[in-house]
Amino acid sequence: MARAQFHLGGVAHEQTHHDEARKLLEESQRLFEQLGDRAGIGDALTQRARIEYRYHNVAEVERLGKRALDILRTTDEYEQTIDVLRFLAPAAAHQGQHALADQYCREAMRLCDDGQYQAALPHVLYAWMQLCYRRGDFDLARQYGEKSIALFTVTGDRKSQSAVLEYLVRVYLDLRDYVSAEERSRESLVLSQELQDDWGIIYALRGMGKLFTLTNRRDDARRVWTEALLKAQTLNHPLEEELRKLLLLEEI
Repeated sequence: MARAQFHLGGVAHEQTHHDEARKLLEESQRLFEQLGDRAGIGDALTQRARIEYRYHNVAEVERLGKRALDILRTTDEYEQTIDVLRFLAPAAAHQGQHALADQYCREAMRLCDDGQYQAALPHVLYAWMQLCYRRGDFDLARQYGEKSIALFTVTGDRKSQSAVLEYLVRVYLDLRDYVSAEERSRESLVLSQELQDDWGIIYALRGMGKLFTLTNRRDDARRVWTEALLKAQTLNHPLEEELRKLLLLEEI
């Protein structure tokens, strides 16, 4: 029963039914705890952290991720350990805990260097990029991001590639490289559209609107932010409130 609830929670997460996923995963964790199944508890905590990561709930990512990590470090589930570390690193960086984020990234990189877990390397590079961006090292963030995209292109993970592209737009905007920002912005949007990923489309449109504002195309910014907001309202998307504020600022 616990494992069935866990799998249903994973399906709900993939379909972006995150409130349902949360309930199912919390219930599966409760059942795993009753059974004394530490591996199951670790699985549930990891999946719950993944959902909160998507919603930028950094405090919850940290709380759930650390509990999962405590369990995983006593096992040989190294691939899952890398997964948790690459959530924890950006969460720590977001809270200004740069040394801790660096520690998480280095631990994940050591596990990747084992050779068996090279498929996780682009995810770890993405985490490094976010850390570098948070501490203001935009050029190094760009390097990590471009390398991550190249590796995701090889592995065929187009959804992750789209996420890195969207984040790279922020990096290029801070570097004032508007040509590269526009190129990456359009790539991110097209890729999300091809994947029929409305969640990713919203992020891509948010970044595109900021680019348009900085390059004096305010009507285009309002247009893409309005489109993003309409989608966000139907998905309970974490950017909904930010998009409202951006549109209000454009009206002032």
